Amino acid sequence: MTRRARPLDLHDPGWALALALCAGLLGPSAIARAEAPPLEHRYQLWTQLGVKATVDPDWSLRADLALRLRDAYAPSASFVHVMLLRRVYDRMFVGLGYGFHPSWTGPGLAGVIDEHRLREQWMWQLVDPTSGVELQLRSRFEQRVRPVEQAIELGLRLREFIQLAVPILPEGRLALVFGTELFFALNDAGETPLAPAEDGAPRRSPRWQTGGVEQNRAFLGLRSDLAAWLRLELAYQNQWSVRPHHPRGDRMGHTVLVGATISAP
Repeated sequence: MTRRARPLDLHDPGWALALALCAGLLGPSAIARAEAPPLEHRYQLWTQLGVKATVDPDWSLRADLALRLRDAYAPSASFVHVMLLRRVYDRMFVGLGYGFHPSWTGPGLAGVIDEHRLREQWMWQLVDPTSGVELQLRSRFEQRVRPVEQAIELGLRLREFIQLAVPILPEGRLALVFGTELFFALNDAGETPLAPAEDGAPRRSPRWQTGGVEQNRAFLGLRSDLAAWLRLELAYQNQWSVRPHHPRGDRMGHTVLVGATISAP
């Protein structure tokens, strides 16, 4: 039987909890940015299509395909993810997956960087049966592998994600969704010694990961279950990227997120 969520009620304790968590999630990022020097701003559009398939009651498979566009709609990155999930408790899952992440640093499709990611994940979804408020917690450990000429570089990263969804219309037809994801780099990556240049000068690959807090993504948007098999999402994301060795300092990304998820039977 489908649980019927109540319409949005501003006097509902679940709504008050949602507002409190939103302030707690978005506040630290805003304070950090206010204390930081002027930032480089980037405006982007991120699109993503996900497909979920249930193998049996305890096993499921998820695949994601994404394209990310920067200023003037030039492609900045794309990825393909596949993850196998195992239910270990009611609404609690662990997963193992792989992702291929090409990105482009130059105009058009110039300056391509290939990255391969192995991922281990823990996720817990909590739902209040009275208000329908849904809380999702997720921890993800990534091993990021980049081939550089004759070398292989490895970056280790931990991602901590929290999301709250507050029903506006019953039965999931429309919900307010907000949350944040913090990225922690566990090591430095890059600066690998390479073959000398033609004039004999030493060369090193660029550093692309520095240990410590790497970025924070805070988002606010709407989610709609148009059918039992189709979910759509539209959101704004504020992305603060820490770049301690970049000449222009940190970067602030302003991103429109457009996503769809199809649930196969």
